[in-house]
Amino acid sequence: MLRTCIPQLWKILIFPSSAIGLLQPPITFSFSPLLARLWGVLVLLFIGIGVGVVIFTGACVAPVIFKTSSILPTPLTRYDAGILMSHIFIRSNWVLNALACILVLDSLILKKAILLRLSHLASSVLIFLFSFYYTPFILRAQSLGSVYTTSEKFIQMHAQSEIIFKILLTLLCFSFVSRALRNMPKTSH
Repeated sequence: MLRTCIPQLWKILIFPSSAIGLLQPPITFSFSPLLARLWGVLVLLFIGIGVGVVIFTGACVAPVIFKTSSILPTPLTRYDAGILMSHIFIRSNWVLNALACILVLDSLILKKAILLRLSHLASSVLIFLFSFYYTPFILRAQSLGSVYTTSEKFIQMHAQSEIIFKILLTLLCFSFVSRALRNMPKTSH
């Protein structure tokens, strides 16, 4: 194993452009043109759903839940609003995790679109980070009581999860536009 790795590393150090070949998927898939277009449409649909989930939970649901004082006669406490928001994120994580799996599959299928593949893989990593690291941390802190949700560590972790969500939105929008452009029929002039 080591004997085969050292020549490849040496080649990369001397000729950095040869590292691009390592980004090629080890398995190549070939679809009929119709299946390839249908797969592209399915990927676009799921990316669009993912963008919608991220925008809706962050820009629509969170402000309403955390600002119930202007809506309800008896507003929710910040702790109770956080519990409601966590349950919304638990449900949306299922959709985002399915999207991450589709993005990983699509990155294996794409052959020449290196930036799109990297965007897909980065989006998948961020989705899994949010689902399996930040969400469980927030749920654990909430289960310990409202005192823990005001701690410095909780506030930092929550701020990090918000940043991850914003980066994820940017990457998903890039993936959507790039995949849509790849899926368009080629026109000859």
